[in-house]
Amino acid sequence: MTEHSKNNKLAFIILNYFGSTHTIKCIDSIFPNKDIHIFIVENSNSQAEKEKLNHSYSTNSVISLIFPGSNLGFSKGVNIALEQAVDEGYEKFAVLNNDAILMKGAVKKFQEAINLRSETLISPLIQWDNKVVGDVFYHKYLSLLSYSNRQEKLYWIRYLTGCCLLFDSKLIKKQRLFDESFFMYGEDIALSNYVMKSGHKTALLDEKLVIHEGSLSAKKASLFYEYHVNRGHILLVRSLANNPSEKIIMYFLRFLVLTTKGIYRSIKYRTAYPLLASLLIWFPLNIRPKKNSQ
Repeated sequence: MTEHSKNNKLAFIILNYFGSTHTIKCIDSIFPNKDIHIFIVENSNSQAEKEKLNHSYSTNSVISLIFPGSNLGFSKGVNIALEQAVDEGYEKFAVLNNDAILMKGAVKKFQEAINLRSETLISPLIQWDNKVVGDVFYHKYLSLLSYSNRQEKLYWIRYLTGCCLLFDSKLIKKQRLFDESFFMYGEDIALSNYVMKSGHKTALLDEKLVIHEGSLSAKKASLFYEYHVNRGHILLVRSLANNPSEKIIMYFLRFLVLTTKGIYRSIKYRTAYPLLASLLIWFPLNIRPKKNSQ
């Protein structure tokens, strides 16, 4: 394959975590398309998952399988695939959740969008349960989410959800585009903020092109889920605060909001994990989920 032909192809990056059945469905929705290549990062560190993916794709020239040997988290897993794709000459990328399904014609529209806006981070509209998700807004002080564009002011930050992100290599000033301090959750907010601070833009395609089946990587109310979701809010202070005084205010408000949230969720789910997690999020801990057979 020549460098020119690779430049015209869209490189998909998909992470698998104990979800090979969903990953296969996701990939089936991408095919048949000629101008693509798919990089799959097997993030489970599971022999069973590795065998399933090898059985399905090891002889497929359109798919590259990456086995890092441990659960790297979302950001680092994407960065490793992105670095390999860039080294191989690919210039257009789609980061896609493995529990997402593309609608008919989506790949062509992704390619057209990237060609028209080569220095822009792009996302399509996404069908998520019973609602269509476009712009999402994050309150930089209260760590709250909103799906209403009425929240565009008063400290609400617009960002694109990490379920499906499209971009050209022109957006990459360095190969490790995603902030690896985020293990999972919050990296899409940090990325959108980084892109805009770097003088680039974010854009939403006004068309529903993806169906998202929901979070399959973590069980709600588990220590793993509660820790990493809320740890992301703490890590975001570093990228969102404009000065040391603002950092202090943001940390203080996060302590109040996230601890209250932890108490509420512990009562709701009848487990101490959410409250425990709200106390642990201030420390960089290597909390990993129990292996499952998802």
